[in-house]
Amino acid sequence: MKRVLLLALALVMGLSLSARATPSHFATPVSAKSFKSCLVLSSTVLFDKSFAEATWDGMLEAKKKLHVTPKYLTSQSATDWAPNLEAAHTQGCDIIFATGFTFADVVKAAAKRHPGQDYAIVDYSYAPPSSVPNVRQMVYQTDQAAFLAGYLAAGMTKTGKIGTFGGQNIPTVTIFMDGFAEGANYYNHVHGTHVQVLGWNPKTKTGLFTGDFTNEAKGQTTTQNLMGQGADIILPVAGSVGLGTVAAVRNAGKGSVIWVDSDGCRTDAKDCKYYLTTVEKIMTPGAFNTIKAVMKGKFKGGSLYTGTLKNGGVNIAPYHQFASKVPTKLKAEVAGLRKSIIKGKLNINKWK
Repeated sequence: MKRVLLLALALVMGLSLSARATPSHFATPVSAKSFKSCLVLSSTVLFDKSFAEATWDGMLEAKKKLHVTPKYLTSQSATDWAPNLEAAHTQGCDIIFATGFTFADVVKAAAKRHPGQDYAIVDYSYAPPSSVPNVRQMVYQTDQAAFLAGYLAAGMTKTGKIGTFGGQNIPTVTIFMDGFAEGANYYNHVHGTHVQVLGWNPKTKTGLFTGDFTNEAKGQTTTQNLMGQGADIILPVAGSVGLGTVAAVRNAGKGSVIWVDSDGCRTDAKDCKYYLTTVEKIMTPGAFNTIKAVMKGKFKGGSLYTGTLKNGGVNIAPYHQFASKVPTKLKAEVAGLRKSIIKGKLNINKWK
């Protein structure tokens, strides 16, 4: 009898351990009352009017519509990333988000250490995606939208020079800068003009970088230097560093900004008059839908989502207070380019 009881107990324990090691996409739905979604930040800044904030907005939407509990963990430096991911797991987070290319290795290590934990990484994909079966990977073809912004900027500049700079020379930053320069080059091809792009060369992959994503003073100085060279429209791809660009334009009383990630006029309404448009990386729905999938037991780890103009994952924002200033013909050209890219009729990478 004892042997039977011991065997039964071992079987129950084995089943319990097995269930704990099984990702939620094989599990039953999770109750909203106990569901916790967590975001591990790469810095101390959540409300960056950009990358981190857009993901957090998706989590807040889930709080409102799905009644889940959102939480975020800040990092003082890169050495905090792995401990914060571990803390999120220990605290019982049902889905853990990490934002950024730089999280790739630590997320992969955490996912392998905790195969029963669901993760989502924004702006990175593993090769192949299925190699990390409990991580949903989300990337964005922001060069498609940036191409439209570059074309627009080339059509709007009064000096014949536009500028850009990044936070760091990494693919998720330079993809914006590539598209921006290529769009301006295409405008030159179409109109026979010679608009110059300062701050980035898509052929040599060299340009201006501040070295981080939080130092607004560096953004302001870099922008002032670009404006001193004649650029009157600036695209900062540097998180909250870009707020220094807004400050430089505001102080100069001239020029305009093309923002990235989240519509600048929505996240920074008081400075809307300086934003010509935004190269949008539409991350909020991705975060919300990922949380919803985990809750319903339908999470697909090891999968890749690519946001494009076609599926609505990227776009350029409305012109807002510049709507009356952008010529009707230029608006039509940008709209036409958007359709051509979606239909595959225009190869944007040809215009480096």
